[in-house]
Amino acid sequence: MFQNKQITNLLWIIPGIVAFFIALIPTLSYQWPLTLDIYTHIHIAQVYSQYGITFIDPTTNPPAGTPIVYPPLFSLLLMVLDIIFRVDYFSVARFLQPVLAFLAVSSVSYVAKKYYGNIAGISAGFLILSSYLFSRFVSPLPETLALIFVPLAIYFYYKSTISKKYKYAIISSFIFLLIILTHQATTLILFLTITAITIVVAIIERKKHFLIIYSLFLSLPIIVGLILSVAALIVAPGFVSKIYTYGISAVTGYTSTLPISDPISDAKYLVYLGIVMIFAIAGAVIAFKRRETRDIFIIVWILVIFFLSKSYWFGVNVYTIRMLVHLLLPLSILGGMGLSYLYIEYKKTEFKSKRIRSLFLIAVFIISSLFAITTVSDPQFNTLPKYNAQPYSESYLVIPQLIPPTNSDIELTNWFKENGDKKSAVVSNNYVTNIFIQATANQPIAGVQSSEHVIEWGFGSDELKQKDIGYFIFDKRLNFTSNSSQKIISHGTFIFYNNYYNITSLLPNTQLLYQNQNYMVFKI
Repeated sequence: MFQNKQITNLLWIIPGIVAFFIALIPTLSYQWPLTLDIYTHIHIAQVYSQYGITFIDPTTNPPAGTPIVYPPLFSLLLMVLDIIFRVDYFSVARFLQPVLAFLAVSSVSYVAKKYYGNIAGISAGFLILSSYLFSRFVSPLPETLALIFVPLAIYFYYKSTISKKYKYAIISSFIFLLIILTHQATTLILFLTITAITIVVAIIERKKHFLIIYSLFLSLPIIVGLILSVAALIVAPGFVSKIYTYGISAVTGYTSTLPISDPISDAKYLVYLGIVMIFAIAGAVIAFKRRETRDIFIIVWILVIFFLSKSYWFGVNVYTIRMLVHLLLPLSILGGMGLSYLYIEYKKTEFKSKRIRSLFLIAVFIISSLFAITTVSDPQFNTLPKYNAQPYSESYLVIPQLIPPTNSDIELTNWFKENGDKKSAVVSNNYVTNIFIQATANQPIAGVQSSEHVIEWGFGSDELKQKDIGYFIFDKRLNFTSNSSQKIISHGTFIFYNNYYNITSLLPNTQLLYQNQNYMVFKI
């Protein structure tokens, strides 16, 4: 099907281009960026812009502020792009969507090409499109940026092991450093993956140079960490003393644990990954038979992330769906190799006609692209089986639309832009609304735990004064009906009120300032 060598060498870029144009569908259809988390990172970019690079967000939980718990690179990228293009952060995030999709898919395609050839490269990219999880590749988030780096880090590490050229290990180390500055979970995943690969390959091939390469892989993050530690000790000894006394998590907010576990059934692994699994199985059969270094890299990569997705077996909390996004990367490469084998090698005697094999390959690419279009056409990604409006055991508790923002959300933020005092913190029974107001109207907010505590304890005047809280946003949609004495049901981010009670009877010394279809704003 592909005869011209120059064209063949560029096949790997085609899925990325397709991903770019597919990602334009939600980007041009909706005025707001996809996903809820982007509003948090937009706000952090605003903090960096106003206060410089800092560990403390002074507009969350004023007056003391709260630690910024995210690595800075993605928010700094938003800030720089905002300065360069002189558009608002929300437009920057929107137009990052197709760019990130292009780069993430192209990264996987390129690495698959370098591992297993041109057909494997283009196939791996299209197999990513076929998965429901492609929605994450369109999302303007630090994780998406980190996903671009991961395949490249592992590939250059692999190249260093087979060529014994240490410069590639240094390149891999630099990419690892970028990931550390981008996304915490991806940092841990890559570290565990590279460590496991090194141990397995070193045992199988019994070559000592793997340990040297592994040391070089860790070198740049360690060197930079030591330099920053010495600089912090000189410039801000009090800050270092706090870390030593209270721990890095207490001071910076960085943590390696999750508060809850969110597993999914084994059947949903197949649903989310889709047709990737079919060709990954074919690739796995070949890889296990061949067991070359490249095959061992991919197989160990897959096994590490699979067991991480099952961490709850060992009592470790994990968001399994996030692990599947990472699992999609090596599975797509393995699936691309399997599809390449079926196209080039399998049953040549039965399918001598390249036309038939080419039609099969093109059919897979088209079907994959159609799956991707279906996935991104709904901004709430309702086609994904995991997403639902009733995540709690109480079936009568229903979460309202969160993305894209409703007319009521936009009206609410416009009111705060014009009437908010920009110094008093906001609490709400819908913490997502808090985050949206903070990012769009620059209004301070109480953190999720503070907000929950204030509401559960009846808006105590001393606590309101201590935490500089001045507004309560009541989301009318978060409600339930019961004749019992239970006034609220709290689930942290969302707090549901009993319709049996009038909301004003539950709010001491309040004044209604504004309301629309979904919200009421009280001065408290």
